[in-house]
Amino acid sequence: MGRYLGHHEKRRLVPGGEHQPFLDWLPKSWSDSIRQAFESAMGQRLPDCSPGQSRGLLTTAASIPFGAMICFDNAFPEVSEDLVADGASFLTVLSNESWYRGGAELDQMEAMSVCRALECRVPVIRCTVDGTSMVVEPSGRVKRRLPPQKARSSRYLTVEVAVSEFGHRATPPLHTLVWWTVFVSLLALVGPILSRGLRSSESS
Repeated sequence: MGRYLGHHEKRRLVPGGEHQPFLDWLPKSWSDSIRQAFESAMGQRLPDCSPGQSRGLLTTAASIPFGAMICFDNAFPEVSEDLVADGASFLTVLSNESWYRGGAELDQMEAMSVCRALECRVPVIRCTVDGTSMVVEPSGRVKRRLPPQKARSSRYLTVEVAVSEFGHRATPPLHTLVWWTVFVSLLALVGPILSRGLRSSESS
C-alpha cells in the first residue's frame, strides 16, 4: 500500500483563488502595492500557483487507461480532449467544492461534466468532497449521483461503467466539429464581403 503509480497535475488555475491574473502586466510598483494591500487586509499572502503540465494517462487494475481532471480543469474542453486523444477510455473529475455556498456554482460544475462527456463521448466520473459525485454516460445522461450533504461523512457510489468505444480515437468526435463550426462562421462573415467585391469589379 502507498506505492506511487502516477499522477495528474491541475492545468487550469482558479483566478483569484490560486493565481492573480493581470498583475504581471502592471508595473512592478503597482503590483507590489496591490499584493501588500491584500496581505494587510486578509492577513495572508496572495496565492500564486503555477499551472501543471500534461501527464501520461493513469490505468485501472484491469489496465484500462483513463484521464483525471482536477477541479477547474473540468471547465475547459481542451483538457478533456487532450486526455481522450491520448487514449483515455473514461475521465474522472476530482474536486473540492467547499468554497461554493449558496450560489449556482455547484450546478455549473455538474453541467460542465455533462458537456465534457458529450464532447468526448466517454464516461465521466465526478468525485467531490462536498459537491455532487456522479457518473455521466457518453450520451450525457447522469447514470447515478450522490447529492451534496450538509454534514460531512464517508459515502460511496458504486456503479458499473461501460468503457467507451471512443476511448482510443485519435481525436474526440466533436473536436473536428468545432473547427468546422469556426470555418463555416468565418465563411458566413467573409462570403458577403467577397461577393460584393466581385460584383463591384464586374460592374466597373
